Amino acid sequence: MADSAGAMQRRGLVDGPDFEFFQRRYFTPAEVAEHNLPEDLWVSYLGSVYDLTPLAQEHKGEGRSLDQGQGVHGSGGGLGQPALTAAAPSPGDLLLKPIIEVAGQDISHWFDPKTRDVSPAGPRVEGGVGGEAGVAGVGGADCPSPLQPPPQPSLKIRKHVDPLTGTLRYRTPRGRFLHVPPQLPRSDWANDFGKPWWQGTRYEVGRLSAKTRSIRIINTLTSQEHTLEVGALESMWEILHRYLPYNAHAASYTWKYEGKKLNMDYTLEENGIRDEDEEFDYLNMDGTLYIPAILLYFNDDLTEL
Repeated sequence: MADSAGAMQRRGLVDGPDFEFFQRRYFTPAEVAEHNLPEDLWVSYLGSVYDLTPLAQEHKGEGRSLDQGQGVHGSGGGLGQPALTAAAPSPGDLLLKPIIEVAGQDISHWFDPKTRDVSPAGPRVEGGVGGEAGVAGVGGADCPSPLQPPPQPSLKIRKHVDPLTGTLRYRTPRGRFLHVPPQLPRSDWANDFGKPWWQGTRYEVGRLSAKTRSIRIINTLTSQEHTLEVGALESMWEILHRYLPYNAHAASYTWKYEGKKLNMDYTLEENGIRDEDEEFDYLNMDGTLYIPAILLYFNDDLTEL
C-alpha cells in the first residue's frame, strides 16, 4: 500500500492514470519503423506489435559448430559440402538474419490469416512445430478428449510443397529462421524450445493502429502548437501520453475542442472530432489542409503536488 500511495503522490492531484506506469495499447506503423536495429527490433503482424529484441539477444551468436548441409535458405551448400565455413557467421546469426532484415516492418504476409483458429488438442503424431502435426485418436481435432487441456489459439506460417521432398513445409522466401525446422531430418536441430516465437503473447507489446489520423494540439498559455499522428482508437489519455514529451505537465490542462471539454476516456470520434479523410478523398482534396485542433487551457500545476 505504501508503494501505491507513493505512486499516487507523484501523480499529483489531477485525474487520470499514473503515467509513470502507463502502458500503451496502440502503436502506429511509423513508431514500429523506428525500432529497426538488432538491439532494438520490433515487428508487426496480423494486427499486433512485437518486441523481438530479447529473442535476438538470446540467440545471437549461438551454435558456432558447422551447420552441415544447411544453408541460409534451408538448402545444402552442395553435395557433401558444408554450407558454412569456419569463418562464416554462426548458424544462430544466420537464422536471425531474415528477422533482422525485416526489423521495423509488418510481416503479416509471412503468416496464413486463415489459421487464426484453435489448434487441436491431444497427443501429436510425428512431432511438429506449433501444432503442425496431426492428432492421434479416434475423435480427432473436432472431438478432443475431455481429459485434455482446453485448446489454445494457433498462429501458423504460410506453407508450400517443397520441390525437393514433396512435403508440405513452411514457406520462408527470405530463408529459414529461428524455430523453423530444417528441410531434411537433422540430428543437431533442437526442437525442445516449446512454442515457436511467433505463437503466444510473450513478445507482444500492443496493437497496431489500423487507421491513423493527425491532430493539432495548441497550448493557449504558450501559443505552442504540435501535430501528432495518433491511432483512431486511442483514448484522449493515450493521446495525452503521446504529448508528454512536448509538455510534461499536460495533465494540468483542460482539453477542449470547439469550446467543449473533452472526455479523456473517449476517443477522438467519440468526442465529436470526426475523421474526414474519406470525405477529402471523395472531393479530391488534400486532407492535410485541415487538421482538427485541440486547445489546452492551463488550470494549475497540480502534477507537482
